[in-house]
Amino acid sequence: ELISAAAMGKYAWCKYSLQDLEGDRINKTVDRTNYPAFASMDFDFRSFSFGRLYEGTANRKFTYYTFFELYNPVQPGDRMIDVGIDNLYMTESTEVNLTSMLKQYAAVEEGSELPDEATGYFGGLTLEERKKAVKVLDPDRQLDIPLFGDVSLSDVGWIDGQLHVRISKADSPDHADDYAIDIYSWGTVFSQICLDQKGTMEYIFYVTPDDLDQLQVNAAIEHVTEKTAGPWNIQVPLSSIYLEEADISELEIAAATYAEDQSKASDPVYYVAGLAFILRDSWNSAVTGASMSGLKQAKINIPYSFYEHRVTAIASGAFANDRNLKSIILPEGLQTIESAAFRNCTALESAVLPAGISEIAEDAFSGCDRLICTVTAGSYAQKYCEEHNIPFNFDSPEK
Repeated sequence: ELISAAAMGKYAWCKYSLQDLEGDRINKTVDRTNYPAFASMDFDFRSFSFGRLYEGTANRKFTYYTFFELYNPVQPGDRMIDVGIDNLYMTESTEVNLTSMLKQYAAVEEGSELPDEATGYFGGLTLEERKKAVKVLDPDRQLDIPLFGDVSLSDVGWIDGQLHVRISKADSPDHADDYAIDIYSWGTVFSQICLDQKGTMEYIFYVTPDDLDQLQVNAAIEHVTEKTAGPWNIQVPLSSIYLEEADISELEIAAATYAEDQSKASDPVYYVAGLAFILRDSWNSAVTGASMSGLKQAKINIPYSFYEHRVTAIASGAFANDRNLKSIILPEGLQTIESAAFRNCTALESAVLPAGISEIAEDAFSGCDRLICTVTAGSYAQKYCEEHNIPFNFDSPEK
């Protein structure tokens, strides 16, 4: 039952209930994106949140909400909006601790090129930038360690000081959707990439080998035991849920602008994987330096995204006066290095500057007398190094 729905500007939300007239299946459901009873709306949305509001134990009726942030503002019109749930899956969950396997099998690898068909969140990088920013494990190296059912650990290794974990499922069309897999480690930044149409996943954790003793990595595997096929859809006129700002109560305005308000908060700082991040807006983040746990790192490889916010800036004074830092690798997609970001990093010997960077403050590297940069020929970074008398090498020897 669709209880209510609304759309305004770049936001939409709906409240709905599910009731099982035959048993208690709703309490045991998960859909293929790991979201319980997730109802979609016919909008092009960028992100969403969801949750259970009420649990009717006696009548087995559960009430949920889904809140969407859209790419584009909703335009009034006569079209119909689909609201629905595709399928419900009855599942059982299994947790597998991967930590001991990582310690036993993780080897240092050069890394292979990212496949063209790979999908995931790449912070708005082009295909060419992705291939430069992201390497993956060697597809010819197969561990094939069974984890649960048709799910196996196919490889694990260190590439450029970052931990890569690859999980594969049996190549069986009949069972392609039987497993939902989530690899996680609390307190670390990671990315996940789907490498092929078979659903082979590679998880990249932004940790170093020195962190492995304190790291615990788990695989949460949802196994489908029964599927109740949908879809269950309802169509509602857009005109019946479209709201002008004048129609919205203060409470609803607060809900609709929550994500935007969060991004505009004065200085929310997130400390993860030895680095400190701030959010600049709904898409972008900046590195503000090393966290307490990362202060003694000699080599830092900054990820291209932080919890799906691409890293586009190194903030003012981020690593200033860090006397331990010897090497920094900056990610593809970085646009700006702000004032005094690396000032007086007297031990800094190497900095890899991406081709797409377009602004570096005059004093960003002042006092870094040992520094030699790696740049792309013809890039802004090369011009900056020439103008500021910073020695540099090209990232491709033939150049």
